[in-house]
Amino acid sequence: MVKIGKLAKLIGVETHTVRFWEKNFPHITPHLINGIRYYDDKNVEEFAKIKEMMYDKGMKIAGIQKMVKYGRISDKLQYEATDQTSQAPSIDKDKILAKIDRALDIINQLKPKPYKDSLF
Repeated sequence: MVKIGKLAKLIGVETHTVRFWEKNFPHITPHLINGIRYYDDKNVEEFAKIKEMMYDKGMKIAGIQKMVKYGRISDKLQYEATDQTSQAPSIDKDKILAKIDRALDIINQLKPKPYKDSLF
């Protein structure tokens, strides 16, 4: 178990951020001993995941709260992406090549044709 200062250093945030997240994520409860907050390994992992989702993935607290509410964050803290726009679209190379071929055909049709009755 670690105190709030050690937790903050472990995950790379300030202690006031940890307290703020505690208020916004009431399922994360530290152990209070003589008024001092102590966090177990699960708490550390949960705060690290919250930091990752906010700082690295750009999620807002409300979005993370909804994920927690609807069970999208499991006990093992596996992040399940809900934002499909962050995933790259699938690419059909054959369709792209076909479009390129059609475009080249159109370009070739637009080129001026040489004069056939040339004296040279």
